[in-house]
Amino acid sequence: MKQVLYIGAILGTVLLTGCSTNEEANQTKSEEASKVLGGEQTIEGAPLSNPPIDVVETTGPLQLTQEQKEEYHNQYEEIVHQANETKIGINLVVPSIEEFEPQDWAEPEDYKQRIQEHMDFFLASEREALSNLPSQTSEVVMGSNGERKKTAHLYVSDKIFSVEVSGMFETQYNENREGQMFSKVDQITSHIASSSNGEWKQTFSEAKLVDNGRTYSLLIEGVYTLHRIATKKAFTIEFSCNEFGAIL
Repeated sequence: MKQVLYIGAILGTVLLTGCSTNEEANQTKSEEASKVLGGEQTIEGAPLSNPPIDVVETTGPLQLTQEQKEEYHNQYEEIVHQANETKIGINLVVPSIEEFEPQDWAEPEDYKQRIQEHMDFFLASEREALSNLPSQTSEVVMGSNGERKKTAHLYVSDKIFSVEVSGMFETQYNENREGQMFSKVDQITSHIASSSNGEWKQTFSEAKLVDNGRTYSLLIEGVYTLHRIATKKAFTIEFSCNEFGAIL
């Protein structure tokens, strides 16, 4: 069952691209959310504290024709698309018109403002959680087959989990740089770290050379599943080499 984010009638409804096959995945509403928003706010299956928002006096639901609803819905989709572009790994989805309740409709500018407030609050919560870690990635280690491994610490629903990323890297001497540079990477894989609960399934990877060939920036996408709630997540992690070819 899709997890729905309610932020009162002013915001309307957005869906997160997580899913649950168990009704028990629905979390208890926070008392604060009920008082402030008159509804439930969840992201990726778990409740969050609510960002401070002003109470707005309304005169009742918007009275829209079907044509106006379709136009507003198109604008909502564009607003959420732009919001998702601001951060890798956040995936909000606007439900179909049929899923909207009368109180969910709002002027596009109001909808955009409330989406932005929610995004700002979520990103601030993520930064705070990750800032408490000594580092967001671990040191590089070598595997039994010569692959290099590094662990990334990620944030989902007020929780930190870790994913180990590995790849086979090759370097070669470059006269202009007077030292070794990356020449190739393949067999990029990732899996849940032994220190974390849940499951991780990689769905996509892409390698990009930066720093004049001394650093590989790896984009990893996958699905993290915990307590039958599946959440799409994407992140980047970097592997570097020095002039002697050591992978860092």
